[in-house]
Amino acid sequence: MSSASADSVRVHLRTYGCQMNVLDSQIITGLLETAGFSVVEDEAEADAFLFNTCSVRDLSERKVLGKLGQLRHARARRPELVFGVCGCMAELSGERLLHKNPHVDFVCGTNCRSHIPSLLVGALQRRLDIAHVTRHNACHLERLRGALASLLARIPPIETNCLIGTAIPEGLDERVARRPHPWHAYVEIMRGCSNFCSYCVVPYARGPEVSRPMDEILRELEQLAAAGCVEVTLLGQNVNSYGRDLEGRSRFALLLRRVSEIPGIRWVRFLTSNPYDISEELVETVASSPKICHQIHFPLQSGSDRILRAMNRKYTCAEYLEKVARIRSAVPDMAFSSDFIVGFPGETEEDFAATYAAMEQVKFANAFIFKYSARRGTAAAALPDDVPRHVKEARHQALLALQSKHTLLAHEAHVGSHVEVLVEGPSKRNPEMLQGRTSRFFNVIFPGQSWWAGTFRTVRVTHATPLALYAEPTA
Repeated sequence: MSSASADSVRVHLRTYGCQMNVLDSQIITGLLETAGFSVVEDEAEADAFLFNTCSVRDLSERKVLGKLGQLRHARARRPELVFGVCGCMAELSGERLLHKNPHVDFVCGTNCRSHIPSLLVGALQRRLDIAHVTRHNACHLERLRGALASLLARIPPIETNCLIGTAIPEGLDERVARRPHPWHAYVEIMRGCSNFCSYCVVPYARGPEVSRPMDEILRELEQLAAAGCVEVTLLGQNVNSYGRDLEGRSRFALLLRRVSEIPGIRWVRFLTSNPYDISEELVETVASSPKICHQIHFPLQSGSDRILRAMNRKYTCAEYLEKVARIRSAVPDMAFSSDFIVGFPGETEEDFAATYAAMEQVKFANAFIFKYSARRGTAAAALPDDVPRHVKEARHQALLALQSKHTLLAHEAHVGSHVEVLVEGPSKRNPEMLQGRTSRFFNVIFPGQSWWAGTFRTVRVTHATPLALYAEPTA
């Protein structure tokens, strides 16, 4: 994020949710800075607060609402403060959010990102019109009015406080994104989803699948590589469907091959894969390219075929396991991660036992395990949420314990071996150590020099825990 300019409007941008939201925030940051705003880390410096939100889980929504509730009191002290909400929560619940939180100045849906600078200008103009000058805030308001005047000379304000409902993404040049590190980039290859899993809000929040033209993606990646990017993660709600809306068939394997040909890029990752759409061509492409990392996020959600049908997942557990076996046959060291939901409506002990058995069979390197919560507007929301809370919690804890055991096994298999790591920077838990990721996305903690960030290093793994590998540099 930029440092605060003395004559600019300062925006604090807070991000909730998945990697797609992280990239959206990087794009929004680029839009704001290009328009003349400063994006700041410190809340105390902010003239405006912008929340990029998620609605996939109830917890994400509650975090946003809790923070908005805290900031309500700041408005009494500083009436000129601007509060905006963008992203999935704004798209799905914008009108309701404004009604219940009258201190929120505007909401902006997922596919209206390019309008955020104009929305901020319009909201700030309205706030300053009602802000009273006192001896305590005179200098601050004078600075803010000067900054607003500069913005108004270039950006037409938007007067509405609710801009949602755009199903098709705008033609936004995503190269405007401000990425925090030059060596890694999330790159969006498509937006939206057309699968309509019964528990999921994504098709409603982000619209149907819309693929970016392949040449546009490749140009962005070539520019990133020229600027020093060595690792890219291709993003989509279901990357396996890439290109189907453009040509009537998936072009994802071809895109992976083209990306792998770009000089300078050493590691290629992708998120997320729907098991239904994994093709032989994709498996062969991953197996044949040394640049494509041997790591795949492969959500199963449930081991019960009955629950999978209720979820509208379009595959059986046996079909899923067959694809895992096919991928492992082609790529023996593939690290699988997954998503699971426990307590889906109607889930019995037998259904849960099937999920537990599937986890035991695959032994995922990592998994994200969630307790079901109904999401407004989805098909599953019409079903009775009939699994008691304490049962959901017990099943959740059982899967977490099983996954911890499997993750430790995957980590311990590396003890004594040498692994290549892309250094990310200081460890979050111990800033005196470095952390990085292997090509299989295992987290590694080791001593080293701060200037190693963004470089590849070979380390020897000395011991492991369920959270990380611990290592020593080899040179």
